[in-house]
Amino acid sequence: NVVGESDTGVDTRTKRQLELSPSSDQNDAKQTKLSLSPELDTSEIHERILSRVNNTLANTNMNVGTEGGSILLQQIVPALVTAVSVAVGEAIDRHFKWRQETTDAQNLQLQQQLLGQLQKNCLLLRYENDRLEQYTRRETIRIVGMKEEEGENIEKKVLKVFADAGADVSAADISACHRTGKRPAGKRPVLVKFVNRKKKREVMTKKKSLKDMDKYKHVYLNDDLTLLRSRMHGVLKAATEKVEKVWVVDGKIYCTKKLPPWSPARQARSTRPGRFAG
Repeated sequence: NVVGESDTGVDTRTKRQLELSPSSDQNDAKQTKLSLSPELDTSEIHERILSRVNNTLANTNMNVGTEGGSILLQQIVPALVTAVSVAVGEAIDRHFKWRQETTDAQNLQLQQQLLGQLQKNCLLLRYENDRLEQYTRRETIRIVGMKEEEGENIEKKVLKVFADAGADVSAADISACHRTGKRPAGKRPVLVKFVNRKKKREVMTKKKSLKDMDKYKHVYLNDDLTLLRSRMHGVLKAATEKVEKVWVVDGKIYCTKKLPPWSPARQARSTRPGRFAG
């Protein structure tokens, strides 16, 4: 049987429940306050709920004694079905919205983790590339401040500098020797690559004697550093308030922290024998 037919009945308990149920006007008022998501189609939900209610009432073999009971069911049941379908639709809509927000938050967190890992890997690769590049320069020095002349024999001039420093270096000990960079003021740096590191270290050890000669007052012999290490060296040299000394050995940068004159650590440092200041 279907709700609304004259032969449908209802017992005393069912009548009491129906009397306590909200009226059709009240349900219509509540329905106007409910808003459904435009993406959610509740028509199928509405039809299923209505069918289930009708089947349940039909299977109970209830008899409505008066025509008023049938009319009451016709008014209440559709309103209840509509309210329930709207509530179910909103619940489903909220559930999908929650799932979407949860998924978006998880995806964002995963993307941030991947981005952080990629940045870390890029930084590690940059440092590793810098280390390998510096290793290829282990036999090379950079001479800064040598006056540049037209048609000069740069190798001969470099050998003269080494001889004045007291280093025993011949042309056979040099693999390559040339100026590098643009020509801004006639003093481009000179790159000198030795055949082996032994000769390079000998020159770097003897270079301190050039400071006492006026003609080499503005000539400097330095390790050929990578761009990253060269910038780091410049930053440390400029930090005079915090850094006392900066020097380079085989492409590695060292520095000492500036300490107050009364510091015991400073006094111990000044009396330490054999300290290389570069």
